[in-house]
Amino acid sequence: MVKTPRELAQRMAARRDARKEDGFVREHFTLPRENARAAARAFLERFPKQAYMSEVEHWRELPDGAIEFTMRRLPTADRETTAQAPSAAPLAPRTAAS
Repeated sequence: MVKTPRELAQRMAARRDARKEDGFVREHFTLPRENARAAARAFLERFPKQAYMSEVEHWRELPDGAIEFTMRRLPTADRETTAQAPSAAPLAPRTAAS
């Protein structure tokens, strides 16, 4: 059980740090309700759950009616967009030795 505010802060920081190392890429949004729905749909269409384990990790409604939410996905898509190694040059045809 947590006994002091410092212990609580340390426990929360440890959880936050552990989450950073779980391998997921997170994107945080704060948008009006309809825009939030559109952004979540677009995210899931771009990074399908079946391929990237994408999901809405956390969401809440703010007092002004806006939706604050966090989307997460695997970083597989980032690796595909990085520069790829150049392909090897084709081999020259062999010639008969004289």
